[in-house]
Amino acid sequence: EPFKNITVPTSAFDAPDTMKIGILDISHNRFSGTLPDFVGFAERLRHLDMSNNEFAGDVDFSFDGLPFIEYFSIANNKLTGQLHPNSSFFVGSFVNFVDISGNQFTGVLSANVFSNTELEVLRLGGTNYTGSTLDASIGELTKLIELDVSNCGIEGTIPTEVGQMVEL
Repeated sequence: EPFKNITVPTSAFDAPDTMKIGILDISHNRFSGTLPDFVGFAERLRHLDMSNNEFAGDVDFSFDGLPFIEYFSIANNKLTGQLHPNSSFFVGSFVNFVDISGNQFTGVLSANVFSNTELEVLRLGGTNYTGSTLDASIGELTKLIELDVSNCGIEGTIPTEVGQMVEL
């Protein structure tokens, strides 16, 4: 196992050339620390999978610099805080897969989460959106084939629009 116990400082991703990355998959490792800042500004990034690591702390940027992101997964880390409601992975026009499950995000689930009509998979399970509700705008996600809101603390009634989502 030549790469066992390797340490890569997050500063390794701070070089200008990291902004040109199109696909970054570092899933299923033991990376720790905070998410590197470049992740929110890698403008050519289409596929980001940082799931199943040990990243921790607040996510204090909005991911606005990801205009072409299609696949976004930061699932099963130790991330906290409140995600910015206008993050590219929620409102971006190309995003079809979002998985932020298995983290400890807090706050109110923004209706913007349900505004991306290209979204096919949305996994929020295991987050801590206590007091949030499913907004009726969820019905606008006509391409959605998978929705996971298990163990989120979401309250209220299930919007009738969910029953009209033929792909779900």
